[in-house]
Amino acid sequence: MMNADPKLLQLFQEEVTDYLQALNDGLLRIEMAEGNERSELIREMNRLAHSMKGAARAVGYSMIETVGHAMEEVLNRVMAGSLELSPDVADTLYDGLDLITGAMNGDDDDETIPADVIEEVVNNLRQAAGLDPLGATNDAAKPNGNGAAINENQEVPDITPKAKAKAAKPVAQPEPKPEPEAKHITEIQAEQPEAVHAKHENEHEQSTATMTMVLRPPEETLRVAVRKLDHLMAEVSELLVARMQSDERRRQISEVRRDLMKWQRHWRGVRASYIRLVRRQQESDSALPPELVALIKFMETNERYLSRVTRQLTQLGQHMAQDNMQLTALSDLLQDDVASLRMMPFESIVGSFQRMVRDISREQNKEIHLEIIGAHVEIDKMVLDALKDPLVHLLRNSVDHGLEDGDTREAAGKAHTGSLILKVEQRGSEIVIIVGDDGRGFDINRIKQKAMQVGLITPADAEKMSDTDARMLVFSSGFSTNDQVTAISGRGLGMDIVRTRIEGLRGRIEVESNSGEGTTITLHVPVSLTRIRGVLLKVGEESYAVPSVMVNRMETIPAFSIYTAEGKEMVVLNDRPMPLVRLAQVLSTPGDYERGAMLNVIVLQMAERMVAFEVDGLYSETELVLTPLGIELGNIHFIAGAALLGSGEVLLVLDANDLVRFATGMKMPANRARRQLPQQQKVTPDRLTVMVVDDSITTRTLEKNILEAVGFDVRVAIHGQQAWEMLTDIRPDVIISDVEMPYMNGLELARLVKRNGHTQDIPFILLTSLAKPEQLQAGFDAGADAYLVKSRFDQQELLNTIQSVL
Repeated sequence: MMNADPKLLQLFQEEVTDYLQALNDGLLRIEMAEGNERSELIREMNRLAHSMKGAARAVGYSMIETVGHAMEEVLNRVMAGSLELSPDVADTLYDGLDLITGAMNGDDDDETIPADVIEEVVNNLRQAAGLDPLGATNDAAKPNGNGAAINENQEVPDITPKAKAKAAKPVAQPEPKPEPEAKHITEIQAEQPEAVHAKHENEHEQSTATMTMVLRPPEETLRVAVRKLDHLMAEVSELLVARMQSDERRRQISEVRRDLMKWQRHWRGVRASYIRLVRRQQESDSALPPELVALIKFMETNERYLSRVTRQLTQLGQHMAQDNMQLTALSDLLQDDVASLRMMPFESIVGSFQRMVRDISREQNKEIHLEIIGAHVEIDKMVLDALKDPLVHLLRNSVDHGLEDGDTREAAGKAHTGSLILKVEQRGSEIVIIVGDDGRGFDINRIKQKAMQVGLITPADAEKMSDTDARMLVFSSGFSTNDQVTAISGRGLGMDIVRTRIEGLRGRIEVESNSGEGTTITLHVPVSLTRIRGVLLKVGEESYAVPSVMVNRMETIPAFSIYTAEGKEMVVLNDRPMPLVRLAQVLSTPGDYERGAMLNVIVLQMAERMVAFEVDGLYSETELVLTPLGIELGNIHFIAGAALLGSGEVLLVLDANDLVRFATGMKMPANRARRQLPQQQKVTPDRLTVMVVDDSITTRTLEKNILEAVGFDVRVAIHGQQAWEMLTDIRPDVIISDVEMPYMNGLELARLVKRNGHTQDIPFILLTSLAKPEQLQAGFDAGADAYLVKSRFDQQELLNTIQSVL
């Protein structure tokens, strides 16, 4: 490969990745298409292979150019009608794509692709195209005079695969086919297939999303790093906070106006009394004292001023209300637009699914049709990336375990071809993904036997276990119904990955399966990980939120409906018995408890397990802006994160999966510790105030979340100059400042604070990325009371340092 510009190489890699995806999708479509649609797809495939070859030639990737040329020759014969695109020929083309994919995904430190592997793949393609093998003649080694020949001594390109490409099987040459007879344009139009529609469980018809090739110029796009989008979303979240503060100022103005109007009414009463006093004085024919005359003029002037200020405040309040409504609309629109930048269509991850199902089914001599429905649905990229591996495992599991071979299916009275459906749809703020097959279904007895063999349950557990709970055992680590370990399954890891990933997305899993009738697995996950719908609830004096996707129902029930079974309180809701657990006991919330005649309960669901949690108050569902809590709080059981409410209040978001696990006696994740939850406090005048000064939004947010979670009132500034200006209006109990900042750094701010008589006694903590002795000394010389180093930063050290300086 020539020494091309690194940026050009990056563009080439991105371009070839798109070509490979389109070629894979096109091959799958061609195998299922007929008539004119098939011809158009073959032409498009040939164009893509030609373009990929040309791009490789431009940057000197001789291997990709050679393979691409050989693929182009095969497609030329198929397009001319002299070669049938049989499954064997398709396998040869797939081998070529896999070889290029392996090279594009390789690392510089990996082994190079052996030349004999490359030569075998290329020769199989050339054999299918009716060409001589490489090296047979000098001309054959140079396709069209532009390609690069591969021989035993040739150096392989330096983009290499992570695993050796598999060698393709030689393709038997079919008899040449006669050229197809030319058709009139009207005949071709008449052969255009109508749109394919699918009907699933008697639902209304909807178009299937089997990957289609778009035969039109691509829309202009701009690639943007995800971190930039994350940064933009964080800034939009700060705009949301500013909007909330603006609304709070409007409310304060309204309160001042109401107070002023009360004073004005009181003043008018005093003025009326004063006027009566003046009139009596005038009726006595006595002259008014000069002081009284001056007081009369003042009262008249005061009345005018009161009326004017009241009018001005009323107008100001109205204008601020209008401005705030406009700001709210614009910020909501901006937030939606920025969030949409992270949204990607589901089809962006399903491109390899058809190919995977095809390859596994051919290896196992099965005929399986995968139908993808709803590929146009858009999902947050973080959610989408996390979904790919679970879906791969579910599809592989269906092909390997669920769907039978054709003879077995026919003997059972089923269609020879197995049906596999992948369906995605958006329901409100959650994405619902269904993976269903019409295979053999779950064998409950076999599942229980295997679970006992690997020690997941005891015989006593198996005896009383419901079918619903037994089905969920397949998601346990180390569980597999396969007796032998193969390249596809048998290690008991795949379904555990599904459960772990879905729970990590704050989602849940549902399983429906009957022996001999197939299996349907439904995944529920949020559309976005930054904004969710949540239910607000009260436990003792604390407020929390629970993701709506985990909530099955909310009810108020009479206390007499509670009964006891096996020493546990139970209730029946929607004809289903379930445990009743007081949430305050799980969270170790302090306070006295006295159960009333009616109880507020919220039913949380993890997979098919449901638990009713008794709470002290239930509020409406609302949209929440999620924010991380940092490493320490993130490792506490029962906490999924934190959320910013419309009022600006930060509250904890509970982990419903942890709560259900704990309530049902399941094993808790080993990497998280159960600790006392930090008690949240209301904003009161006596609350300690911390000023956080940092130009990094990540560091500011981390510190703010940690401090607010344990009860501090936090004010933030983005540089020293802003902090110094804020100190004229507020007096914090402690200041935490970064060192390196624009406009005014932390050392300069510390000097100003410590030299000013009004602020010199405020404890000052510096936060630095370096721990050099000279920098630490410079901080203490500036007046800092303590130092924190970012590389050793954690929640407990921050809180301990604050405690030490107060």
